[in-house]
Amino acid sequence: MQRGSGSIRIGLIGFGFIGAGLFRAVQAGRFAGLEVAFVHNRSAERLGEVPAELVLDDLAAAGGRAPDLIVESAHPAITQRYGSGFLEFADYMPLSVTALADDALRERLVETAARSGR
Repeated sequence: MQRGSGSIRIGLIGFGFIGAGLFRAVQAGRFAGLEVAFVHNRSAERLGEVPAELVLDDLAAAGGRAPDLIVESAHPAITQRYGSGFLEFADYMPLSVTALADDALRERLVETAARSGR
């Protein structure tokens, strides 16, 4: 997962307690080698502390930000709608794990991950 530059680019989905905490920790340098590729939140007005160049309005455009890892801390619907697509170009860590209770979705994610090497 690590790029040649030595940093791992992460995309953050959700800016509640968990997502905002991850963002602040990465920006403060608490995790050496991590950098934020993008931040997405359903309510963009909550992203006031996020530099405009890191805000991603449309999750369908996430691949263009070249993340190595996408961390979802928003809602299981994100995994249902975008999880397989994310796995085509990045590692994916859904924190709303209730989405994985759907056997068909879980199998689709596993198949996509295996095919893409994620």
